[in-house]
Order: sequence, then structure tokens, then C-alpha cells
Amino acid sequence: MKGSYRRNPLFLIRAFTFLCLATVAVAEERKIPSLPKPGQVDRPEMIRFIKPDPKALPGIIVDDMDAKLIGQWKHSVHTPPFVGQSYVHDMKEAKGKKSATFTPDLPKGGYYEVRMSHNSNVRRANDVPVTIRHADGVTTVKVNEGEYAPIEKLFRSLGVFRFEKGRDGSVTIGTTGTDGKYVIVDSVQFLLVKSKHTSFSSKKQERRFSAGQVFDYNQPIIFESDFDGQGLDKWNLSEDDRYRLAKTNPNRLRITDAPGRVGEAKAVRFFVPREPNSFRAEISLPSEKGFNERWYGILTYVPEDWKVDPNKGADILIQWHAIPGNWRSTHPNLTICIQNSNWQVRRNFGLPQKNPERKIHNLEKPFQPGAWVSWVIHAKWSPGKDGLIRIWKDGEQVLDQKGPNVYGTIGKEYTPYLKTGIYHPEWHLNSDGRKKRYGAEISGVTKKEAYVAKVVVGSKDATYEMMASFLDFQKEGSDELPPVGIGPKAVPEE
Repeated sequence: MKGSYRRNPLFLIRAFTFLCLATVAVAEERKIPSLPKPGQVDRPEMIRFIKPDPKALPGIIVDDMDAKLIGQWKHSVHTPPFVGQSYVHDMKEAKGKKSATFTPDLPKGGYYEVRMSHNSNVRRANDVPVTIRHADGVTTVKVNEGEYAPIEKLFRSLGVFRFEKGRDGSVTIGTTGTDGKYVIVDSVQFLLVKSKHTSFSSKKQERRFSAGQVFDYNQPIIFESDFDGQGLDKWNLSEDDRYRLAKTNPNRLRITDAPGRVGEAKAVRFFVPREPNSFRAEISLPSEKGFNERWYGILTYVPEDWKVDPNKGADILIQWHAIPGNWRSTHPNLTICIQNSNWQVRRNFGLPQKNPERKIHNLEKPFQPGAWVSWVIHAKWSPGKDGLIRIWKDGEQVLDQKGPNVYGTIGKEYTPYLKTGIYHPEWHLNSDGRKKRYGAEISGVTKKEAYVAKVVVGSKDATYEMMASFLDFQKEGSDELPPVGIGPKAVPEE
């Protein structure tokens, strides 16, 4: 009888078994790896940046599980973050004989931004050769896996290249020239873009943070950052006259190892080359409403090859800036800067609509490059007599000023926002006077470079001791001031 096979018990059993197996297979295929537990990793705070499901990421992802591995590699979850269930490393062995090739199956030809993912620490190789085979030839770049990946703590852009449809292109990560360090292999991402001169990340041109997103008002320390782990999260980024950037030029602003400090200490490197209208590389925190009392702690460093600039204009390393109100105030309320070979503190307050009061304080001890400097600032921001500015440099109080310290006539009560990095306004050629001075400058100074390693902000309930403890230097009143550094720290192997 037609259709009688449907009532055959043996057929029904076989069909049911097949469906069950198929369901299990689909479930197995779609299963997302579970995240490692804090006790399994060296940096538990980085677990949240793991991307366990590669298919949830944009573009075409080729994971290490799908790469062609030459030589022996070891799977690990020891150092997050990573893509998928793990990453692999070369065990620091057989250098030059191991490689990993990622071959995507691209759905269409065109320009793709190529990114590789990797985690970072001091044991990672600093000069990893990565070869991209694309429609226009072969390009090899070197990747410093010791530096934190700038995109979501995980991905680093290798550039934009043209690829044909299909599997003609590839990315190969090698190990030549990486002796003594681990080479990490995780995943490669291919993101379709419009042209050679655009990138996937450029779709987002600006980012903004409010005080409520950045500061934790439930404790005396409302913000702290050592740029290790959290990177530049919650910081606004600026280059020259471009603000709130989603992405910066790594030659101008990036996280790197802190110079002269041992362990895994990180710092932000700021670099401004001497070029017309090249004048700023800074990070900043948001302003707050109201005239508040705040504590600040900051570690700064200027390298030994810094050249004293005999020309006009200061180099601003730290500033607290006013917000626009009914008058756009161009002068920051408080500045710590280098003027020729001296440290200066500058204050601007009063009536910006006319001429604000301007005070310059030259610090007694001369500026010394090649040394970390710890700054603690206690500010009661106010346009009245109850205002207060106190500054300690390397544990020694260098300024104690009472009275007004903000602009009280701009129609808003505000707490100035903190900016740090390098700002050399004389190279901003926005006036005929500056253009003329720029052309007549004494030659010899070709760049400005500085580093910032730690930043902490406290409420009125914070103390000097809290700031000093975070900056890791001797407390005020001690007889000796040890170097501002981090002692050796044992780091387990993978």
C-alpha cells in the first residue's frame, strides 16, 4: 500500500535515531566555548574581553583551529583575551621553522582591512613577521605582540589590501627573529571596506564619555588607571585639532612599556613631530558639574634625549581646562608645563570675557629629563576666596595657593577637566604671529615626547596618602625618596 512504510516500526526507529543524531551534531557545531575561570588565567580582569564565538564577530574570521600550522604549537588559555576556545603559542622553540597560515574564503573581491588578534604581556615577541598575500602582491609587516592590541584589547590592524573572491589570499604568522619570546597565534579577521584609504574602524569617527560613565562617586577614589588591562577605556583621545577620536595614530599616541620601570608596567606614549600644525597628543577625562573639591595623582616622564627648547612657548604635560559657557575660555585654569629648562605652574582664573588673571610659578628645582616625576594635586575648585590649589612634586610641596582658581562668569559651575600628554601650542600655526615665529625658530628641536604611567582622581574624602600610595612613591615627610618604580614580579610561564 502506498505510504505504508511510514507505519513500519523499524523505519520509524531509524528515522528517530537519525534526527536525534542530527540534532546533537548541530548542537555540537553551534556550541560556544565556555569562558575560563579566574584561577586558570594570569589576568582575570581580561576574561571579559574574550570573544568565545567567532561567528558573532563582523567580517570573515579565520580562527587558529582552522589555520594551517607548521611545526609544533601549544594550545593555551593562560593569558586572555583571545578568540574562540583558546590560542596557540610556539613554546619559544624551533624559531624560524614554525608558521601559521590563515586562508579566508572571501565572498567577493574588493578591499579588506586585515586584523590579527593576540593577547599581550612582557613575554610576547616584539618583532613578529606577518606576511599578507593579496591581489597586488605580498606585504610583510612586523607586529609587537608585547604591546596591547588597540582594538577591544584584542585586535590589531595590519592594513587595507585588495583581495580576489575566494581563497587566493592568506595571512602567515612566522617566528623568525623572535628568539627568547613567545609568538602568539589566535585569529585573523577580514573586514570589507570601500577603498584602500578607508578602514572598518573609521566608520566610527568619534566617541564621548560623560562624568557618570567614568567616575565612581561611591568611594573616595573615583577614578584610577595604570593603562594596563583597561587601556584607554573612558579616556577621550586628541591629536592636534581633532578631538574625541575613536582611533589615533599609534606613532602619536599609544600604550607601551613604561621606560625605565621593571615588571609589566605600562604607560601612554605621546609624540609630536615638529611639523606645521602638529602640536598635540593628549588624553582627557570629562568635566563635572559644579565647583568640586578633587585630588589628583599623575606620573609623568620625559625621555633623556629631550632637547631643551630655547624658542617661545611651553610644553604642557598636564592641564585642567574650563568648559564652554557663555564665553569660550581658551586658557586652562591650571597647567603644569616645561618652559625651556624649568618646570612651571600656570593659573588662569577670574573674568575670561575681559582679561583673566594669570599667575606663573617657577618651581625651584630644574627640569630633569630621564626621570619619572610624581605629581599630587589637591584642588578646591572655586571662583571665590575659598578656592585652593596645592601641588606636591616627588613628595615635596611646591605650591600652596588660596583664592579663586576658575572662571566664575561663564554662566556655568564646573570642575575643570583633566588633560595630559604633550601640547606645544606654538606649533599650531593659527595666527600670523605664530607662523612668523615658527619660520624663525632656532633649529635643533625636531620632536616632543612624553609618557604618563598612572592617573588617579579622588573626591574631597580622599587624602594625600591615598594618592601617594597609588603612585607608588615615598610618602610625604620621609627622609628619602626612592625611585618611582615597580619591583620585580614573578610571572609564571604559559
